Amino acid sequence: MKIYKSKFWFTFVELIVISSILVILATIWFYSYSKHINTSRDTKRKEVISSLKSDLEIYKKEKWAFPKPWDAFMLQNESELVAFQGKFNEGVFKKYPLDPLLKIPYLYGVSKNRWEFQLAGTLENNGSPTSIVEWNYSSVAKYTLPSLLIAYEWNGAINIATEPYRNMFILNNAKANIPYSFDTKKPQSLTWTLLSSLLDNPTTKLWQNTDYTNCEEICKAGKYIGQWTYQILSSTGGWLIDTNCAFSAWCDAIEFTAGYSCGLTPSYSNATFTAWSPTMHNQLWQNTNTTAPCYFTCNTNYTWNGGTNTCDPATQQANCSGTIPTYATATTGTWFTQTWNGGSWIPSSMTWGENKTECDFDCDTNYTWEGSACIASTQTWTCTGLPTTNASWNTVSSITQTWNGSTWTPSTTWTYNASASTSECRFKCTTWYTWNGSSCVNLACIFWTWVFWICIF
Repeated sequence: MKIYKSKFWFTFVELIVISSILVILATIWFYSYSKHINTSRDTKRKEVISSLKSDLEIYKKEKWAFPKPWDAFMLQNESELVAFQGKFNEGVFKKYPLDPLLKIPYLYGVSKNRWEFQLAGTLENNGSPTSIVEWNYSSVAKYTLPSLLIAYEWNGAINIATEPYRNMFILNNAKANIPYSFDTKKPQSLTWTLLSSLLDNPTTKLWQNTDYTNCEEICKAGKYIGQWTYQILSSTGGWLIDTNCAFSAWCDAIEFTAGYSCGLTPSYSNATFTAWSPTMHNQLWQNTNTTAPCYFTCNTNYTWNGGTNTCDPATQQANCSGTIPTYATATTGTWFTQTWNGGSWIPSSMTWGENKTECDFDCDTNYTWEGSACIASTQTWTCTGLPTTNASWNTVSSITQTWNGSTWTPSTTWTYNASASTSECRFKCTTWYTWNGSSCVNLACIFWTWVFWICIF
């Protein structure tokens, strides 16, 4: 008996080859898809952190300082407080975003006077987690406090001058220390990576001093972090110079040891600053509580503008001078706005006038402004009512009317009058016609006698 084989059956080897190809294709697809998802989430993280930075800057304009992190712990340089670190959650803003994958808050830190901040998250970076940091913080001592955040969770205080904490700083675009791991959801640090190596890594981004040319300026700016090496701008401002600031003679003694002080005085014009008795180091200036420390107020006749953070000249209302002319009506209020110019109110006075933004009037209907008074308007109008036969105008068919406050005079309606006029609508009957009270009628005269004429109408 013969056995026939189908030409369409696969051999075992062929099945293995096809299965391998399908597995390879599925793996490539899965990797590409995962890479796309990771990239999308990283894009979202960048957008969110950038948006939070803008929100924080608006908050500082209104409140004078950044909000304190939630569940914060202190970063200290030896015994000197330098920063607060915590999380950006409901304790900071009522509405707050979370990491799109882990659903945990981003890290958030502020300087001790809350004038500078940093926000940080972790990018998946296609399987190579990397930190992302947004900030307005600039380091003046990169070997001591290059960042306001470390890859660590704690309560109480951490001395960043000691190991391993001094190697845990989170820098932008760094891999050694990241705000949170995608495995543990907690900060992750490669503590064996020295701070010097982090700073020398060309991929990391560190924002440094661009403002201060001496130690005193650093102290007054509230960026004092103890007796360490600072980076000071050169006299030409072209590069940074490592400098050991001798703060103990004045900054340490005045700003910290001898007592608390207000922070750097804002450069507001037309304002008065009163320190009173500060209760903390670099206490923020405020203008809401007159009995609290570090109070400032705008000078007399200046008002505070929280939108621009300036003391703006005050304004007031003053009564318009003079009187509204006869036959005119006010179109604005009876007052005008004066602005303080530093020595007097301007304009000093304002009289009523026409076509002005303030103290304005318009002449009433049918009156026209002639420079000093509202004059009754005039118009030329055609006379009406001329009888249809045997009559003519005496002497004009149109007249000039003047407004008398309620009507136009004289009237354009006809009147019979044999006396000529150029200002009234008069008419007369034509020759051999006479007015009988309602129309012009023919005058028929019959010779009666040589003495009398008898006229029959």
